[in-house]
Amino acid sequence: VISCPASEVYTGSAITPCTADVTGAGGLVTTTSVSYGANTPVGTATADATYAGDANHNGSNAVQKTFEITAATASVTISNISQTYDAAEKPVTVTTVPDGLSYTLTYDGGAAVPSEAGSYPVVATITDTNYSGSDSKILVISKASVSVTALNKTITVGDAEPTFDFAYGAFQGSDATSTIDVAPTCAVAGAHVAIGTYTIECSGATDDNYDISYVDGIFQVNDLPAPVITVEDASAPTTSSITVTWTTDHPATSRVVFDTVSHVATSSTTCASPDTTTHQCYGYASSTNENATLTPAHTVVVTG
Repeated sequence: VISCPASEVYTGSAITPCTADVTGAGGLVTTTSVSYGANTPVGTATADATYAGDANHNGSNAVQKTFEITAATASVTISNISQTYDAAEKPVTVTTVPDGLSYTLTYDGGAAVPSEAGSYPVVATITDTNYSGSDSKILVISKASVSVTALNKTITVGDAEPTFDFAYGAFQGSDATSTIDVAPTCAVAGAHVAIGTYTIECSGATDDNYDISYVDGIFQVNDLPAPVITVEDASAPTTSSITVTWTTDHPATSRVVFDTVSHVATSSTTCASPDTTTHQCYGYASSTNENATLTPAHTVVVTG
């Protein structure tokens, strides 16, 4: 009679758990060897035994018995589950013990390895027929970083406002400006037409794969440069007029200021109209004598 357990766990070696007992007339009690079939891999194994007989007993074959060899438990570990977006696929690492066992691996239920930033459930399952085991983890692909720098701008007071544009920092892989889901906008807050220095700020950019930081720019509003006047000339002077000519690089805004110095008349001299009260007289007919005849009104003919 062969006796076998119902099941044994796979070990990688032949499993021999059965015994064969022989009994017979005249008090025969002994054992015999057991032969096995398919007793190494997972599956159904067979056990057979034969008694050859002796001087008082005929030989016989025992009824074959079977037992199951079940899969051993393997260790499965998923690692490398925290990564950063770089426009390439981000596979995890799977380790098995024993080493080198076959397995299936799914990302969010599918076989495709993700590359976009996000969180993905990952499941590794042993497929080796002699082992069982699995592991589940969450793969997190963090966003990469990219900067947005406002470009400095300089104008002269009175010029039209420029376009406030920007430049991106380095992208990942083959990503480019068009990759960004929502582009930033840049502006100067508040009034900024007077001469001075202002801050250009950018904001509003969003993207699934990038965390976006901002670097401010400078908006400079400069004063008009001092005019350059050349070829100055005065001609046809009279007691009431003079013709002044000149060449300038600012023809649209150039002018002649005639004698801006205020001259206080002596007590014995009064100014003619239009200023007879304060005795503030402008435009001497002569340039040195305070007591000379004062001419408060002048006609200046200007060409240039």
